[in-house]
Amino acid sequence: MRIWTVPFGELDDQRVLGQHVEIHMLWSTITKFHRKFMGWEDPHYRLHLWEVHKRIVEEMTIRGMKHHTPIEFPSYEYCLFPPQTRVLPTLESLLKDRWDLVERWRGEYRGRIEMPPEYFSLIGIYRKEFQNGELSRSRLPSR
Repeated sequence: MRIWTVPFGELDDQRVLGQHVEIHMLWSTITKFHRKFMGWEDPHYRLHLWEVHKRIVEEMTIRGMKHHTPIEFPSYEYCLFPPQTRVLPTLESLLKDRWDLVERWRGEYRGRIEMPPEYFSLIGIYRKEFQNGELSRSRLPSR
């Protein structure tokens, strides 16, 4: 299961739909089956997960995709943070996710929004390593 930390406009259609499916899987695991998953079962993450779902649905709407599977707003007794609080990604997690996208896209940006400048160096590294036969999915590029 994967929750992308990049802005959803940077994802391609396949990953937007995949993100939506995985949010539902995680939500069901936590709320319906009462199982643990990488700390997301902690009550204060429920509101954050609901907000992630809301943002991915907004991205789906921008792209002309249909949505028929809302998730229930978590009751406030489960939320330790006020509704405006959002769990923010670290710079390291953003870099890792962007590198993973560049690899999956084979060195070509496929997001909906204009390519953010952070991708230029990642794509350059990818192409150089690909040409030299040094590409390794397990290694993140250094900053």
